[in-house]
This record gives sequence, C-alpha cells and structure tokens, in this order.
Amino acid sequence: MDSGIASLIGVGVGVFAANGAKVIEHYVHRRRAAQYLAVRLVTVLDRFIAGCVPVTEDEGRVLPGSYDLEPVATLPTLEFDSLDVDWKSIKPHLTYAVLALPNEVAEAVRSINANFDPSNVPSVDFSARQFHFARLGIAANDLIGRLAGVGGLAHYSPDRRRLTRALELAFERRTQQRESWMKEMIEFRRRSAEAEKASIRVMREAHGEVQPDMPAEKKPDQT
Repeated sequence: MDSGIASLIGVGVGVFAANGAKVIEHYVHRRRAAQYLAVRLVTVLDRFIAGCVPVTEDEGRVLPGSYDLEPVATLPTLEFDSLDVDWKSIKPHLTYAVLALPNEVAEAVRSINANFDPSNVPSVDFSARQFHFARLGIAANDLIGRLAGVGGLAHYSPDRRRLTRALELAFERRTQQRESWMKEMIEFRRRSAEAEKASIRVMREAHGEVQPDMPAEKKPDQT
C-alpha cells in the first residue's frame, strides 16, 4: 500500500517537473523572441524617425526656369513585412499599434501626393508634409518607448532625443500655423457670406423686390 502510494507520488512529481520544465522553456523562448522582435523594430523605427526630420525642415526649392517648388527631402517609408520575427511574442494591443503605423504613413503619403501642387508659392503643401511626418515621427518614438520595456532596452539616447525634439518643435510650429490658418479661413468665409448677402440685397433692391434700407434719422440735439 505504502509503496503504491509512493509510486504514485513519484509519478506525479515526475510529471509535474517535466511539465514545469516545459513551461519554463516556453517562457524563456517567448521572452527571447519578444526581445529580438523589440530590437528589430526599434532599429527600423529609429531609421524612420531619422527620415522624418529632413521632411519637417524641407521648404522646397524653386525649379529652374519657373516659380514652381519641388521637394528636397524624400518622404520616408515604413514597413515590417520583411522582418522574420514572432509577432505573437508580444501583447496583441502592442502588435496592433506597431502594425497600424505603416498604414498611417501610407495614408499620409497618399494624401500628400494627391493634393501636392508645385505651383503653390508659398506652398501650404510643404506645411502639410512637415505636419504629417512630424506627427508620425513622434508616434514612432512613442512606440520605441513601449518596445524598449519589452526588450529591456534604453529608451533614451542623445541622437534619438535630438531628433525627437526637432520633430516636436516642428509639430508645435505647424499645429499653431494650421490653427491660425483655420481661423483665417473661418473669418474669410464669414466675410464672403456677408458680402454675398449684401450683393444679393443690392440686386433685389435694383429689381424693386425689396425696399432700400433707409438710414436712421438723427435725433435733434435737446441741449
């Protein structure tokens, strides 16, 4: 009886130890895969940030023989398809955030290319390029911060901080410019609506459809 119980206990301990070893092995493998993924992604994102900065500083150059502007800086691209990494080694919400960024970059490039007009001088199109890629570069730096925690990496580096600060300043500058432009557009539309309303009334008065506005009579001075 005692020997049978002892045998069962021995078998149970052996199974538990074997399963425990597999669990530990799986955890170690997953941890290493996550660290490797983080390292690969951070290096790609660092290159993307470095490519964003020249775009935020690009005011264009005049084409020879014309007044048209052409970009000097090339819009950076971002893709992770070529990376041989285990995406399931990190949490789903982080995976989604990482994989969504290339889609945002592609959409920004599509919008910029569709609306770019080299004859706009001074060009608001260059401001749009600067705004979008300052924003996207800052988003890439935020992802690096999250991935650094996964891979046990240092988020801060002098070069990365210098580049990110340049992006932040460009974003603030272009955000203020866009807000100012929006206010100007609202005021312009208000004045245009008032001018159109006044023009319509003048036409109706000319056709006798409405009576002209009479100036208010000035009250006599009682002193």
